[in-house]
Amino acid sequence: MTSVDRALSSFDFVDKEQLYSIFWRDYGLQREDIGEQYDEFHKLLIDLYGVRHFRIERQIVKELHQSSKTGEFVEVNEIPAFASLIESYFKETDQAVKENKTKMQETEDKLKLIEQKQKEWNQQNKRKNSKG
Repeated sequence: MTSVDRALSSFDFVDKEQLYSIFWRDYGLQREDIGEQYDEFHKLLIDLYGVRHFRIERQIVKELHQSSKTGEFVEVNEIPAFASLIESYFKETDQAVKENKTKMQETEDKLKLIEQKQKEWNQQNKRKNSKG
């Protein structure tokens, strides 16, 4: 996939050949399989690069977008790769939104508990001060 190659080449921290070698070793897939097996490639990027996978995938999207604008997709499998990449991105974004909503609710619950404890402490302190 030419667009993926160009995107990967734009990062100093990515060793393309090693990445493709691991893709083959761990997933039994080759560079040419990325278009049809993008979810697997996406998992590999996350495993190897953590949150930096977002930077890599954004660059892949830019390269694919550029190819679509000019109508110069070099390889036929780049079109399904683009669709798969977007689908993976939306799945991951939906999951992150759900996790954030859960964390927000937990934070709100903790804040309410802290506020309640603060009120109780203030009331106790007020009673102590009024007695003494």
